[in-house]
Amino acid sequence: MVRWDEVNKGRWTFKLLPSNKRWMEKSSMVMPFHITQVLTGHGCFRSFLNRMNQAEDRMILWSTLSLSVLK
Repeated sequence: MVRWDEVNKGRWTFKLLPSNKRWMEKSSMVMPFHITQVLTGHGCFRSFLNRMNQAEDRMILWSTLSLSVLK
């Protein structure tokens, strides 16, 4: 697991799972689609879409509907 600490890629996942030893020791695990997107940072996230030239900026878009759901 030394490489996990040394490599500078995947830092978003590293923030969520600073020690991946427990994950690596699991015999099997079903990973839901949305959790996979969060862990990898690949998905319908504005920052990822911007990096792939699919969005003009990295800003998170909020609608009045999403704000009302959060209250």
